[in-house]
Amino acid sequence: MIAKARRRKGWPQRDLAAMTGKSESWVSQVERDVIPVNSLETLRQISEVLDIPLPELLAAAPLPAQPPASVRRASASASVVRNLGPEEGDDPVRRRELLAAAAVVFASPLTSATPAEASTLAPLEELLLYGSAAVPKDGDVSPSGVAAAVKESRAHFRAARYDTLARALPGQIARARALQPAETAATAVADLYNITARLCIKLGEDGLVAITADRALNSARTGGDALTIAEAHRMVSSAWRRQGHLARATDIAVRAAQDVRAGRGTAEPARLAASTSLLATAAYTAAKMGDRQTAHALIAEAADTAKAGRAAADVRTDAGI
Repeated sequence: MIAKARRRKGWPQRDLAAMTGKSESWVSQVERDVIPVNSLETLRQISEVLDIPLPELLAAAPLPAQPPASVRRASASASVVRNLGPEEGDDPVRRRELLAAAAVVFASPLTSATPAEASTLAPLEELLLYGSAAVPKDGDVSPSGVAAAVKESRAHFRAARYDTLARALPGQIARARALQPAETAATAVADLYNITARLCIKLGEDGLVAITADRALNSARTGGDALTIAEAHRMVSSAWRRQGHLARATDIAVRAAQDVRAGRGTAEPARLAASTSLLATAAYTAAKMGDRQTAHALIAEAADTAKAGRAAADVRTDAGI
């Protein structure tokens, strides 16, 4: 109903987002029934902006989904994992489900985009659909050159230079793929796909999020870098959450947090920082699922992990490491 009313006015999703004080991604998810609108005030605001009678909106608003019994209780991360299903990353059936869901969104990912937005994302679509991206002519295909490209891409993202980043990423990914040895290339490719997934989240392109997150995880596993694998799992968790599979998304983030914390091949402060980020992601997802107790338990565990990370960093500093 909201989508039809918006289109009748000829508005893109970002216009409705601006008028309601929400993000474009939020509008997109509401219109596709990925998330419900539980706030009466928000419904009243949408009613006024789109000229829809409030009783009609109230009648159409879906009820919040009841969280699975397995996570509808207080629990720390270990018990969350024990009671939820197997991790998506190790389940080919669930991976196919994610990509199938992504395909539905990705079949027409730019239907509400402006011509400028479509032009910005076209190179990424070409890369994801057809693998067509050339190494930049001035591209330095060496470990230091590719590392610089990854660093530059992160800088573009942090500075919100999304147009520049979207245009550059296909060439940077092609450059990383050309790197030797294969393990080094795989980790760099995964880093760039992780950045791509985060960019697509910012742009509200959920179909692209699922596809890029999946590619990031596959490349990260080939490369074997624990921190890159952890970040790829965080992107996969975000993709599942944005498809509405909240319990599964929570499970993936919690398992990944446990795995990276238990590893020994990376400095402890970095592992604990990655685990903290994953636990915070899991807590956010549990909160969106309506499971306050699990969310609070995970937030507390994230805080404890962050504290342990700071302590580990202090010990290494005091020891002159």
